Amino acid sequence: MKKIGLEEIKEIELDILSYIADVCKENNLRYCLCGGTLLGAVRHKGFIPWDDDIDIYMPRPDYDKFAELLSQKKGKYRILSAGQENYYYNFAKVVDSETVLIEYGCLPLENMGVYVDIFPLEGMPSNEADRKKHFNKFDKLRKRINSYSKQKPKIRRNLVQYIKSRYLYCANKKSSLLEFQREYEKLVKKYNYDESVYVYATGGAYKE
Repeated sequence: MKKIGLEEIKEIELDILSYIADVCKENNLRYCLCGGTLLGAVRHKGFIPWDDDIDIYMPRPDYDKFAELLSQKKGKYRILSAGQENYYYNFAKVVDSETVLIEYGCLPLENMGVYVDIFPLEGMPSNEADRKKHFNKFDKLRKRINSYSKQKPKIRRNLVQYIKSRYLYCANKKSSLLEFQREYEKLVKKYNYDESVYVYATGGAYKE
């Protein structure tokens, strides 16, 4: 299998982004660049030189429509998202099926290739106390879901981190990944995105 370098990976990611943009334009779906991708586009007129990925935000209603559309399409690009077997992220990845990507430190995902991340933007409560309560609920679920990416934890020098990871590993024995994904999706859709003053990108570990 031929290995490719960073510049080739970036070219593939740009092709994926172009494909996503075309699908969104054809179906009147909203999206925007975010994080280092947005910073790079403004400051460097492209990638941040040391960056190696592309991230975009998509409002939850558009995100769901986009995921449904791509799940029905056949071709070079496919979507990996919640609900698919053994998928341990709570956001989607659009992957190039002609590549194979291995993420070190994580259990291998079927059909993983060079990808672009799509983070759904969720509606949030208007009241600050309710927002914090809602955040804490879905953030605990996010950690449960993401913990499936790891094998059985090994004792580390940091005992506190080991205890936390061990707790999640043992707790996960009681429920399946799919059950956690379904619970998470139901919770984050509680507040309508277009009717919310506050929104949150629940896909990543961005905290409050």
